[in-house]
Formats: sequence, C-alpha cells, structure tokens
Amino acid sequence: MTQRQQAALETRRKIVEAGFALVRSGGFTEASVEAITHTAGVAKGTFYVHFPTKEHLAAEICREPYEKLSRDVMASGGSLQRRIARLFLGWAAIADETGVECIRELFRIMLSPALAADIGLTLSERDLSVVESLLRDAVASGELRAKTPVRSLAENLFAQIRGLATAWCMSPSGRRSLHAAAGRFLRNHLPALLAPFLNDPENTAVRNPPG
Repeated sequence: MTQRQQAALETRRKIVEAGFALVRSGGFTEASVEAITHTAGVAKGTFYVHFPTKEHLAAEICREPYEKLSRDVMASGGSLQRRIARLFLGWAAIADETGVECIRELFRIMLSPALAADIGLTLSERDLSVVESLLRDAVASGELRAKTPVRSLAENLFAQIRGLATAWCMSPSGRRSLHAAAGRFLRNHLPALLAPFLNDPENTAVRNPPG
C-alpha cells in the first residue's frame, strides 16, 4: 500500500469515528457534515471524497462490525444453538454499542429500496443468509433432521431478532438493552423453535447461551 493510500484510509477512519461519536451523542440529524468534518479535522469537501451522503456514512459505521461478527460465527464450532446465540447476542451488542440513533437510520435506509440499492446496503438479506448457513451446517452434521425446512426456519429466527431490534428502536431513546432482550429470547423461545427439527430434542445447550 502506498503512502497516499494509507493517508486516505486514515482520513476515512477519522471521518467514520467522528460520525460515530456525533451520532451517538446527538442523533443522526444533529450530526451535520460540517460537525463531522470539524470533529475529524478535515475539510468539508474531503467528506464527499469518501462518502457521497451521510446515509453512506451511517451504513459504513455499522457494516464492518457486523461483517466481522458473521465471519467469526461462521468459522466457530459448537452446537447450532450456541452458534445462533453467539450471532444474535453479537448483533445485539453491536447495536447497543453503536447506539439506537444509528440503528434507526439503518432501518430508514433499508425501508427505502432505492436508497438501500444506491448505498449497497443489503444487511437483511446478508444476515439472513448467515442464519441459513448455520442451519445448513447443522443439517449436514446431523444435528438437525434432513427434512428441516431450512429457509423458512431461517426466516422465522431472523424475524425474531429483527422484531426485537424494531421494538428497541421504537422505545423511548432506545433506553432498553437489546442485548438483554436477545438473551431472554434465547433462553425462553429458541429451544421451542428448534426442538421440532433437532435429532436430539433433549439438547439443552441453548438454555445457557454465551455472552
């Protein structure tokens, strides 16, 4: 990597970090491009070299940690229940850390197909595919029955965590912890959702999810 490329990456990092800090402290609307570039110590025009819009920046703030989590869970071992627990608790922890304002903005982007396509934000389909891959691994290993309806089960599980995230975004200032809500779902509901498809329905690993 050339010195110029390294400098560009460092500038991009400063903008992302400044945007993250301002969104967390004052919300997405209050985090103007002027405020972001002032905090990052770069010229306003530099922002648009790296990000065409603030929506692109919001997507960038959240994209990297979610992608790293997905890679780590896919590479991890353990039972299906524990891998799902790692994934869901990890998603929730990232959301809590990122802050409700940024997650609300991601929801707004994803609810606008044209905007989501322009930014290349396909978090929902990508994250659904991670859940589906975990289920397929469990079928291949014999943990789940061969006739498990993988796609529909993945959609059901993903809808559960997305519903928790939606409720969290609708709560006043997002004061409740999404991580805590995800933990309750894993303890109280995930066993019943998976039990009909497990070759060993007495498996109780999920009752004490990691995290």
